Amino acid sequence: MRKYDHLELKQVQIDSINSRLEGISNQSNLEFRYVDIGDKVSFYELGRGENKYPKIQSIERKNIFTHECNFFSKCGGCISQHLSYERQFQYKSENYAKRFKEQFEIELELIPAEKKLSYRNRMDFAVFPEKIGLRQMSNFRNIIDIDECKIQSNWANSELKILRAFLNENFPEISYNRKTETGFLKYITLRDDLESKDSMSIFTFTKNFLNTEIEEKLISEIIKYSTAENIIFCYSRKQSEVSCDGESKLIKGRFHYKENFLGKNFIVPYNSFSQPNLNGFLPIIKFIESIIGENKASTLIDLFCGNGFFSLLFGEYFDKVYGFDLVASSIEIASQNFQINFPKKEFSFEKKDLLSIDLDFSSMNKNSILILDPPRNGIGKKIIDTILQSDFENILYVSCNPNSQLEDLEFLKNKYKIQKGLLTDPFPQTTHLESVVSLRKL
Repeated sequence: MRKYDHLELKQVQIDSINSRLEGISNQSNLEFRYVDIGDKVSFYELGRGENKYPKIQSIERKNIFTHECNFFSKCGGCISQHLSYERQFQYKSENYAKRFKEQFEIELELIPAEKKLSYRNRMDFAVFPEKIGLRQMSNFRNIIDIDECKIQSNWANSELKILRAFLNENFPEISYNRKTETGFLKYITLRDDLESKDSMSIFTFTKNFLNTEIEEKLISEIIKYSTAENIIFCYSRKQSEVSCDGESKLIKGRFHYKENFLGKNFIVPYNSFSQPNLNGFLPIIKFIESIIGENKASTLIDLFCGNGFFSLLFGEYFDKVYGFDLVASSIEIASQNFQINFPKKEFSFEKKDLLSIDLDFSSMNKNSILILDPPRNGIGKKIIDTILQSDFENILYVSCNPNSQLEDLEFLKNKYKIQKGLLTDPFPQTTHLESVVSLRKL
């Protein structure tokens, strides 16, 4: 008996697509991936706990769109290459635009992506025995062996092919086996500036790889093959599934790479967050710049500042700049970046756990602009309370998760009104969007 022979084969028609790019049918309460409106789907409904999504047997498509990736629907990277980009953006954005209008009476400006492929400046590839690739959709314990990713840069695809061939031929035993806990290499991370002026290959090993004979041999050989300007080895716990983590060793070049964006030079450490698609972020930048230009504030307060991205881009408009973030290394780099670009300005970047400590910005409220760029879960209760007790006239709230942003704005609406907002798409082929709203005190 085959796995699903005991289940009834059902069929429904897809009536709508939600903002997560999942198909919805009026005939079922299930959600379907890789479909479009009008498609007829034959599927098996799995038992509770087996899988959130049904097992699709076949799809009779109303609209045919040929995607470019051989691994689409297998790896968990992209979710929508079966749709034309115009339909992707429509489905992703229309629900959020509707909610902003209903909840806050504001028409968001919707700006689609200009570049649909080859836009990411960082990718993390898991390494398993005989496989280097991306996690399987809905199965974190397995990876799809790939030799090319359509959404990363051309340099990264070339480097991936070189490293795959080199490791498979010369060090086949180095891959870490999660079941037997043998081997060493867990992740390969590729980062670059998308113009191939600077690049970085980062290898994450188990701790017991450090200072071994096989490590010495790998170091001497990999420099000959890798095309990266900078090579770093990291050593983490066997149980850790975090790339670029733990003790580190510089093999070639520097512990950071450099990006030039809008005339500003950014230092990006190997293990820090940076925007994965800077050019796709341009609509957000232009929106913020227009608000700053209109309000002529003297002080910028940059919460969740990271490496000082916004502070550095807009520092020229302010007399004083204050940035806050949880990650100490990011604060250090933000200070370094800002000092290089604005040596005569007053500034301070401080390490603070913004989600869990009480904050006091009373001395900075006057004639200031507050920029918020939190993680996906939003700004948190502590920040909301601080803002409600403050005298900030203008707030710019940037979000990579419009859902959490909408929830936060509900708490702020009695004191602040949304002036205008924008929704854009730095991440084509995925469900993710970026939004920004301008708030002014009532």
